[in-house]
Amino acid sequence: MKKWSVVEAFAHLGAVTNNRYAWSAQSPDGSITVVTLWTDEVEDDGARVTVDFFNHPKLAVWSTQRGHNGQQRHLQHVWDTDRVFRVVMVKAKDATASPRTAIERWPEDSLTMHLTAFDPTTGAFRAEGTRTSTKGTDWTDDELEACVKAYHRLWLAQQAGEQINKSNLRRTVVANDLRSRSEGAYERRMQNISAVIDELGLDFVSGYVPLHNIGRAKGRIISLINKHWVRAEILEATTADPEQLATRVESAAEKLKVGDFPLPEGSQTVERVTGFTRQFARDPNVIAWILQAAQGVCEACGEAAPFFRDDGTPFLEVHHLRRLADGGPDTIDNAIAGCPNCHRRLHHGNDRDAYRRQIIKRVDRLVDHPKRKLA
Repeated sequence: MKKWSVVEAFAHLGAVTNNRYAWSAQSPDGSITVVTLWTDEVEDDGARVTVDFFNHPKLAVWSTQRGHNGQQRHLQHVWDTDRVFRVVMVKAKDATASPRTAIERWPEDSLTMHLTAFDPTTGAFRAEGTRTSTKGTDWTDDELEACVKAYHRLWLAQQAGEQINKSNLRRTVVANDLRSRSEGAYERRMQNISAVIDELGLDFVSGYVPLHNIGRAKGRIISLINKHWVRAEILEATTADPEQLATRVESAAEKLKVGDFPLPEGSQTVERVTGFTRQFARDPNVIAWILQAAQGVCEACGEAAPFFRDDGTPFLEVHHLRRLADGGPDTIDNAIAGCPNCHRRLHHGNDRDAYRRQIIKRVDRLVDHPKRKLA
């Protein structure tokens, strides 16, 4: 992948600047505006890209840094004219650092963004765009598998303390398996794989910082990781982190569909994890089992799920009939899949205790667990 400088990347897309710290630039006649975006700040599924900086926690910090005023001025011009801009994408060496250091940048030739909201006071903005070339089409299963196999090769080498030249591997995979993709697209996809690996509780490959805004390919990446890491019969670990839990539930659900997945034992004593807020370490295998057993029907009222998720699965929520906060276990005999109305009723209805008892009598596997004091 070519090593682009700030000035070169802007110039490639038709904008002019001599400022190597610039966040944005324009053509001399103002007809082209180019804005820098960090890869971890966008949602990018390979075809559609979206960005939203309203209420971003670092917005106040950005306003004090060089580059912000110029970008704000350029975005105001975009907002007042055709609301269209081009993009230079930047990958951070450490996404958590402040200030950040770029390890790679590249002009997005096939991407044009449309500004949908702009705050002239703060410079916050929202935008969306779709890649127009074949490089922006949805990733095929073969393309995703080529990346996961390459990642697995790097992962195994890292576990063994061996070194593999990432640049050579990238060039080989792009040349042989991703002929319609750029090397930058490969790099982003490898960071997406790191994000899933991290959420599943595995060590991610050094040099590929997790990029969590994955989009529609996430479910297929989970399935491929389970295949190449041979995880089909491995129960997912408990976690109190909401993103990790969602990924592990999706992984456990995928395993339930294709093999003899062991019945989850759950936990009689649920660990309470203290962070900014205190949360319980949930078992994703229990959640996946409950949702599969319900077959899209609320176990409280008997009605079908009110709608479907993006992946086509019915939307039901897993509820513990004896609350974890009251010492209830995280097990399949203390949990049901419920529609949002019944879930809220069990939490806030004036008949919630009676409704809870009705459900326990009706569903054979359920046990009326007593309240217990938490340790």
